[in-house]
Amino acid sequence: MKKLLSLAAAAVLLTAVTATSAFAAADTVFYAAKGTATIDGVKDAAYDAATAINLNTTDDLATDDGTEGVAYIIADDTNIYVFVSVTDSAVDSTSATTYERDSLEVFTTMDGTTIEQSRIFAEGDAHELKDGLEAVSVKTDAGYDVEVKVPLANTNVSDGKLAFCLQLNAASEGKRNMTVHAEGNSDGYTAWTNAESYFTLSLDGSDVTVDNAGTAPETGASAALALAVVSAAGAVIVASKKK
Repeated sequence: MKKLLSLAAAAVLLTAVTATSAFAAADTVFYAAKGTATIDGVKDAAYDAATAINLNTTDDLATDDGTEGVAYIIADDTNIYVFVSVTDSAVDSTSATTYERDSLEVFTTMDGTTIEQSRIFAEGDAHELKDGLEAVSVKTDAGYDVEVKVPLANTNVSDGKLAFCLQLNAASEGKRNMTVHAEGNSDGYTAWTNAESYFTLSLDGSDVTVDNAGTAPETGASAALALAVVSAAGAVIVASKKK
């Protein structure tokens, strides 16, 4: 009986650890507020329930041109809605290479490894969108605004959490100067090739008011915990046999 209980406890704990490590490996958590929006490039009142996410982190090799943004994320039962207001003193769309234009990129993954990448340009409507996404951009006096709808079906949502990443491409004179990511998401510049660099978006906060900060379980720590759980269970089983 003790052996069966030990194995059951280990299985439950191991399942919980595995579930938390499946959706993201980055150490930053943001929360979506509850709400629904119309995708028209205008900030709906529903976004007021969301805490602002500062997009102000760049990689060390960047040529900082001052571009930054503020994102708001809400969600309902079927979609995630993102509104981003970008401050950019000189919007540039002249490059023939699309990632060298001022734009917002949205990254999701359906299985933890396969990357779903969409690009919404600061100007025009020839956006590069994955199936199911909708997006609109609007020029402003300060730069540009972007609004995006992402179906939850396009994500790896599990237990109310999913891997997600936002990236601003900041360009001038036909050249990308830098990429800009959410504060705390310092590895975001590898988002195009590394799904483990995404932050964790929690939908658990979609019906409460929460601060948009926190720490997600790290893959390495989760694995170590899982090993400890299994080892402890094995020790109990051995002890039971000796008795």
